[in-house]
Amino acid sequence: MYLAPTEAWPRHPRPQARGALEEARDAGWCFEYSTKGHAFGRLRCKPPDLDPDRDGCTMMVLSTSGSADGSDTARFIRDAIRKCPHDLSPPTQTLTPEAAAHQASGKLAQVAALVEAAERLITAHATAEEAGVLLADALRGLDQGRATDELESRIDELERKAEDEGYRARAAAMRAGAADPWPPKEGARELVGLARNILDETQDLVAAAGGSGEEAKLAAKRDSLATRLDRVSSLLDS
Repeated sequence: MYLAPTEAWPRHPRPQARGALEEARDAGWCFEYSTKGHAFGRLRCKPPDLDPDRDGCTMMVLSTSGSADGSDTARFIRDAIRKCPHDLSPPTQTLTPEAAAHQASGKLAQVAALVEAAERLITAHATAEEAGVLLADALRGLDQGRATDELESRIDELERKAEDEGYRARAAAMRAGAADPWPPKEGARELVGLARNILDETQDLVAAAGGSGEEAKLAAKRDSLATRLDRVSSLLDS
C-alpha cells in the first residue's frame, strides 16, 4: 500500500537518503514500505489508483547498499525526481518538524561532502604547484651537474599526494551528486557555489525542525559548515 506525500513515511536509516526521500515527498511522490531483504521500499511518482495507464515512474529504495551516509541512494532518488516527465502537482502541505529535520539532515550531509571535495581539490592544486616548483629546481640542478635524487623523491611523493587528493575529491563530489569537479581550482569554485546554495536552502528547514529535538544539532552543524565554506572561499581568493 502506497503512502501519500501527506502521510507519515518510515525513517530511512541513512541521513542523505532520508533527506532525498523528503524531497520526493515534497515533489508529490508516494511511497510503499517494504520489509523484504535489503529493500526499504518503493517510490512512485503517481499512486496506482491515479495511474490507469501504469506509466508512472517507480524506483526501488534500498536500506543498506552503497555508502554509509546514504548518498548513493540519495543520488538515485534525486535523479529519478529530476528525470520524471510527468506533470505532478505536489500537495500543499506544511512539513512536520520531524520531516523538516530529516530533509535538513540530508542536505547538510550533501553540503559536507561538497565542502570536503572542495578542500581536497585545493590541497591537490597546491601540492601539484609545489611539485612543479621542485621539478624546475631539479631540472636546473641537472643542467648544473648537481645530484637531484632527493628532489626527485620529493616530487614523486607530492605528485602521488596530488593524485590521491584529486581522486578523493571526485569521490566526495560523487557522493553529493555533483559533476566531476575538474580542473582543481575551477572545480572547487563550482562546488563552493553549489554548497552555498544548498546551505541556504537548509535555513528554513532547520527553523521548521523546531520541536523535533534535532534543531540545535542541525543548527550547530549548519554553522560549522558555513565556517568551513568561508575558509575554503578565502583560500580560493588568496
